[in-house]
Parts: sequence; C-alpha cells; structure tokens
Amino acid sequence: MNETERVVVAETNSPKPPPERLTLTLPVINSSERIWLVLAGADKAGALGLALAGASANDVPAAGVLGRRRTVFFVDQEAAGEVPETLIAPSNYWTADDE
Repeated sequence: MNETERVVVAETNSPKPPPERLTLTLPVINSSERIWLVLAGADKAGALGLALAGASANDVPAAGVLGRRRTVFFVDQEAAGEVPETLIAPSNYWTADDE
C-alpha cells in the first residue's frame, strides 16, 4: 500500500479474514519507536524471508515496517523454516533452544 496521507484505511474485500476491517497505514505504524511483528505458521515463511531480504513493501507489507528504534519479529519454527540463515545474524536472534 502506498498510502502516505491517511492514518487509517478501510479494507472492504480482504482475501484474509476478516474481509472488512480498518488498517493502520505504514507511516503511522513506522512512527512507533518499537514494533513487534508476530508471524506464525508455514504460510508466513515466504513473507518473513522476503521481508528480511529487503523486498519492497508493495510486494510484502511486513518489509515496510521499521520502528524508529527497533523492529522485532517473533516467529515460530514453521514461519522461520524457509528463511536462509544468511539473513539472520546470530547476535540478532534468540530461540527457545538457547535456554
């Protein structure tokens, strides 16, 4: 989405539930100091990998999310399953295996 003027937009025919909803625009989301994204399931693996690889926000909305101080992705094993390790610096992540 290329919206830069509005704070919120109405989605009236989303392919994912719910089909009708309100969505914050990227400028509003990115005005936050810290942003946490939660991605779960194998169906999110592609989006996660593309976002970490620097895809366009027009192609992968999560790629356009950038907190002013920090952006954190919380992902389960299925969502991370297809992400090449070269996209994840070991000093930047934690897993349950670390405990």
